[in-house]
Amino acid sequence: MIETGEVVEISRRGRVIRLSAEPIRDLRVLEPHPEYLVGDPDEIAEIDWSDEWQP
Repeated sequence: MIETGEVVEISRRGRVIRLSAEPIRDLRVLEPHPEYLVGDPDEIAEIDWSDEWQP
């Protein structure tokens, strides 16, 4: 994807995520969602989610 610039779409449970290597030029278009990350981001990054993943 990054090498080719191709957009990749992932669909799961009726929701679609689009991955693109194209940068967002204006960060003001992003909506804040402070309720989604509660706690220390470093601790969250270390969590092993492999038992929860069900593709």
